[in-house]
Parts: sequence; C-alpha cells; structure tokens
Amino acid sequence: MVLTDYYLAKRSAAAGAAQDIIVGPGQSGLFSAADVCDPDNIVWASNGTYSSNAANKGIAQVRWDINGDGIYETTGLEASFTYSQLIAMFGPNALVNFGLQITDDEGNISTDIGTLQLIPEPMSLLLLS
Repeated sequence: MVLTDYYLAKRSAAAGAAQDIIVGPGQSGLFSAADVCDPDNIVWASNGTYSSNAANKGIAQVRWDINGDGIYETTGLEASFTYSQLIAMFGPNALVNFGLQITDDEGNISTDIGTLQLIPEPMSLLLLS
C-alpha cells in the first residue's frame, strides 16, 4: 500500500488535493490544501511512512477558482466562506465544481477539481424568517 501512495503522490502536487465540500446552514465552507506536499520533497522513513522535508512542503503558490469559471479568485493554503456568502454566490441547492491550482517551488503547475454542494435551509426555517 505504501508503494501505491508513493506512485500516486509522484503524479503531481495537486493530485487528489481538492476535497469535495458540503456546506449547510450555519456552517462555513473551508477550501483547504494544508496537507498538500510537492512529491519532490517527500522523505521516506524506515518504517514505510513519509513526510515532507521542507517547511513549505515545496509549494510556492496555491490558487482557488471558487466558481469553476477558470479565473482564480483567491490564493493561499486555505480559503473560507460562510454559508451566506456561498448562497449569495451560487444560490440554494448549488452543486458546483471548483478548481485548485498548485505551483511547486520548481515552477511546476498542477490542478485538481472538487465539488461544492450547498444544502438548503429546511422550509420551516425559511417560513419563520
């Protein structure tokens, strides 16, 4: 299994990094690439585990295309939006793809796509507002 992880990790820094996000009323959507590591910075331990050998994990830049339009709206390892902000952007019952672009410290660029799903407020809450 460790070898499988190693070969998957060597594909690109962004491979599998864009995790799907489900956000409901009162929650925030956290777009996070905090666990991303450039495969060139992986160091193997004798017990078969691995870690990054660089403080920045070999990542120079992380960009997020929140609405999937091909334009990266924000940068950073993490971006957070409240439920209200996401509803204003996409409306209730939204199911949209978002993009993640990672540039490593050697200038290599890799991308991944995740899905954002917004759970609508229950009807009884809407009627009481």
